[in-house]
Amino acid sequence: MYRQILINPDQQDLQRIIWKHGLDAEILTYRLKTVTYGLSNAPFLAIRTLQHLAKDEKSRFPLASETLLYDTYMDDIMSGALDLETAQQLQSQLKDALQSCGMNLHKWSSNSPELLNSSLSSDVEHSFSILTLTYL
Repeated sequence: MYRQILINPDQQDLQRIIWKHGLDAEILTYRLKTVTYGLSNAPFLAIRTLQHLAKDEKSRFPLASETLLYDTYMDDIMSGALDLETAQQLQSQLKDALQSCGMNLHKWSSNSPELLNSSLSSDVEHSFSILTLTYL
């Protein structure tokens, strides 16, 4: 997720990596253009990006917008629906909204076999952890 979030060009000079391939090699400087995982501001920037996406795309993806705004913790989306049709619409909207900014929804899980069967098997996660709780 972090590598999909671009840094404002005015701020990119503040994120640099100095690298040397060997003892006698020339020192190289790399300017980072995306959010770097592990920096103290990375979680804020990730959450802020999802909130911005939700507000910008509310008219196109109303279910996804509400879910991204109110059912997200860090990069985990925890939501649900009252019926299968709404759950399928939510799943589709979340995938489309996130793909519109270069992100992919993965590690999908549900207690509905119908919803799981309609998902790609590579996207389905049968065991996952959220807030240090493991769900099987």
